Amino acid sequence: MRRKLLLLFVLLTGLVNAQFNESAPWMKNLKSSTDISKSKSSTLSNDTKALSELTKAFNIYWQGKNYKKKGSGYKPYKRWENYWKHQLNSNGEVPNAKTI
Repeated sequence: MRRKLLLLFVLLTGLVNAQFNESAPWMKNLKSSTDISKSKSSTLSNDTKALSELTKAFNIYWQGKNYKKKGSGYKPYKRWENYWKHQLNSNGEVPNAKTI
């Protein structure tokens, strides 16, 4: 019974925190490019990002790098991307924790 409760707890906390990682190395390039676009468009909130923008920043970061290296973070991102591409809001953005 204890194992089942622990498993349930881990699954539930993992689903709530399944948003993108703001401190990921590819997010640095994204922040500088989206700051300009956000100043032009006030309809975007600070907490949401378009999946296409995130994927573009991710692909730019990984150009010329070895994505097969164990522990690189490539596969977890691709899993995350695959899950969230079916959960996008009407603007094509990954929903934030407040809107879920």
